[in-house]
This record gives sequence, structure tokens and C-alpha cells, in this order.
Amino acid sequence: MGAAIEGPAARLGRLIAPGSKGKLLDIGCGFGFAMAAVQGMTGWTARGFEPSQYGAAGRDLLGLDIVNGFAVRNADPTELYDIVHCSEVIEHVPDAGAFLDLLVSYLAPDGVLVLTTPDAELVTPRLSPQLLLPALSPGAHTVLFSEPSMLALLKRAGLPNLLVEHTGISKLYYASRRPISLGDPDVWRDRMLAWMAEAAEAAEDGSSLAAGLRFRAFRGAMDYGRYELAGRLYRPDLAAVEVPKGAVADIAAFAARWPFCIAASTYYAGMFMLLHRADRETAAKMFEVAHRLCLAKLELAPHVSVVEADLVWRAVYHRALAQAQSGHAALASETLRAFDDTELRPPVPADLIPAITALRKALSR
Repeated sequence: MGAAIEGPAARLGRLIAPGSKGKLLDIGCGFGFAMAAVQGMTGWTARGFEPSQYGAAGRDLLGLDIVNGFAVRNADPTELYDIVHCSEVIEHVPDAGAFLDLLVSYLAPDGVLVLTTPDAELVTPRLSPQLLLPALSPGAHTVLFSEPSMLALLKRAGLPNLLVEHTGISKLYYASRRPISLGDPDVWRDRMLAWMAEAAEAAEDGSSLAAGLRFRAFRGAMDYGRYELAGRLYRPDLAAVEVPKGAVADIAAFAARWPFCIAASTYYAGMFMLLHRADRETAAKMFEVAHRLCLAKLELAPHVSVVEADLVWRAVYHRALAQAQSGHAALASETLRAFDDTELRPPVPADLIPAITALRKALSR
């Protein structure tokens, strides 16, 4: 399950003053991870609406107040919320204006609406297919919004105070009747990591929920250089240890064989071995497996493989780097030959190209 935690929780946390009490409503909450994180870290009460099976699963597994159905316009003036969160939903509805009116009907007078939606201005021929497909989502998305059009809709809904930020291929909008003050997102970093680690320990050992939470906490610890925490979180089952053999029929078979996050978690396990334990031989093997897992998932389900599209070639580079640092220069050079193909799909990330060039130069000396 690719349910997000860190991004939604951080964007909501920026609105929450330390020690405050309040109410969060998440419309289209999915599994409910963001609700659980905010509730666990702040003590705020949280409620969600989610019509899919993920909502029912999150309600049962996380013990959350999730209505497994569609939200309707609020007619109860006592049922108002300090924050109304709605992430990647408005692009699915046929009448965006009416949907915004529904969201605002739950908003307290000084509350803040937090909304994300794909950025129409990024949809160009230059956008990689792995990003273009989830942005367009043919058959699911009815309309994509430019920033000016979304700002006009929010103002028309009675929310004149607006802040806009980028978040991947989407735009993040904060909208309110009152001026908006945002806190430092870094303040939430350590609290978020601690909450995910505690939640992973509390989940049933061996469950998909425990695996997903542990991976997200482990990845966050690695991203932020918290290697001691990463060491406590690391378990061998975070990584696949063999190169996938034979074809996997479909994405359901992939999910039955491995945790859905296995490609990314294997990559991050390789980074842990490379950077923290200096076990370069094991790291190189993990990067090879991560690369092949990324390719398999990209082939089976590119629309849910945005992370794998970013990591697939990083795994190849870091495998070569681990081989070079192990004294296997010839193997490293051979691994880097994958980048001789100038038509690689997905494309090699632009920020990785200088590192590849530098490693090739070092190996040629």
C-alpha cells in the first residue's frame, strides 16, 4: 500500500500550535495514516471519510473514526473543524465548485482548508511517463487545475487568504477566511519519526501494516541522517535478498510475493549497509535486487510506481559505487555501462547524471 504519512502529517502539523487542542477532518482520507499521525502526535481528535476498502481497513487496523462512505454537505453548525484536509480528491469530482462548498461547510470560522491536487501546468511532453500517468489518470481524473483557476475557485468559496506550495507533481493550497500562519516543518521531523517507529512496534508483527510503518520510519531516519534510529529499525525482512527469477504475472502476484514497498525498502536497506555499516558487498547485492524489483513493478503497474521510477537508476549507480568502494573497479565500470543507453525509460534523474559522470571519471584513472 502506497499510503502517504510524512507529507500529509507535516503539512497539517505546520498549522498546529504545540499543546493546542483541535479537530481535524480528512475527506478522502484513504487508509487514515495522516489522521493517525496527527492524532497520535498532538492529541487532536480526527475524523475521516473514505468510500474505498482502504477506509474500512484503516478504521479497523488503526482504530480510527473513519466513515466508510462519501461525505455529504454538513448541515450541523456544531460539527465544525479547525482543519479540513482533502488530498488528491477534487480532480475526481465533476463539479469542483460544489465540492469546495461541501468542504467549507465543515470548516470552523477561523479554520484552514488544506488541499492538494495535480498541477495542470506541469502536464507537458517533458514530463516523464511515470509522472504523467498518475497526473492524468485517464478514466479517474475529470479535470486538472492550474494555480490561477484553483485560486479563483477558493476565493469564490469564501476563502480569500491563500498560500500555495509545490509538492511533487501537485500543488498544495492552504485556504482560510483568516490570515494563515505556518510553522516550521522541520519541527515535526523527529516527532514524526518517533511516532512511526512506535506505531510499527505496536502493529502486529509480520503484518503488512507493521512492514509499511517500519519501512517509512526507516526511510525517514535514513533521509534525515538519523543512522542510530535507522539501526534500531533495521530488520533483514526490509530487503529482498534474491534477484527476482521468472515473470510475475500481475501486480496482485507481486503483492502476494513481497510487501508492496519491497523495491524501495531494499534500496534503502542497501543505503544503510553502504553508509552506516560500510558493508559494501551486501549493499551492492541489495542495490542489484532493488533495481530488478523496481523494473518489475514499473512494468506491472507504472501508475503506482512513481517512487520506483525515481529509484530504478539510483540503484544501478549506487551498486556501481559500492562495487568501486569494495575495490572491484572492473565490476563497477561494467555496471555503469547500463547508462550508455541514451534512451533509458524511465529517464535517468537529472540530479544523478553528474554523480555518474564523476564515478566514471574516477574509475578511468
